[in-house]
Amino acid sequence: MELQEYDLAIRAYKKLKDFCGLENESLHHLRMKAHEQISVCYGAAGYYNVAITYLKKALQMSYLLRDHVSELQYYDKLSREYGNAGNPVKMVEYHKRAFEGLVE
Repeated sequence: MELQEYDLAIRAYKKLKDFCGLENESLHHLRMKAHEQISVCYGAAGYYNVAITYLKKALQMSYLLRDHVSELQYYDKLSREYGNAGNPVKMVEYHKRAFEGLVE
C-alpha cells in the first residue's frame, strides 16, 4: 500500500501524540500507544525504517513507565520490522531481547 493511504491515520495519531505531551504524566501510556500506531501505519506502507523509529520511541516510553508487557511486545514488533527491512542481524537481536524478557 502507499503511504498516502495511511496519511489521515498518521496525522491523527501524531495529533494525539502531541496532545498528550510529555508534561502530562497521566497521558504517557496513550502517547506510547500513539507512537505504536504511527509505526503500524508506516510499516504497513513499507516504510520500515520510519516504523522502527516510532517503535523505538514507544519502547523507550514503556521502559520509563515500567510497562513490561508493552516492552516485550515492542521488542517483538521491532524484531519483525527489522526482518521486513531486510536486517536479519537486528531482527535476531531484538527477538533475543524479547525472549530474554519472557525468561526473566
